[in-house]
Amino acid sequence: SAQFSVQIQGNASYTYQWFKDGQAIAGAQSSVYSIGQVSTSDAGLYYVTITSSNGSVASSAVSLTVGLSYC
Repeated sequence: SAQFSVQIQGNASYTYQWFKDGQAIAGAQSSVYSIGQVSTSDAGLYYVTITSSNGSVASSAVSLTVGLSYC
């Protein structure tokens, strides 16, 4: 599994949108984004935009790398 989270300080009302490789992830609109069972197709760059009445800001992107192990 994998989990990404973001924290922001302030009293404003915030909305969140997570992205993978520049594309919005449907339904990923909270401060936490989780992937239950990670597969190789989940590898990529992830970031979140946070929006309030004052505007939007994007986080830095982080890379999710998925390796396979064979037993």
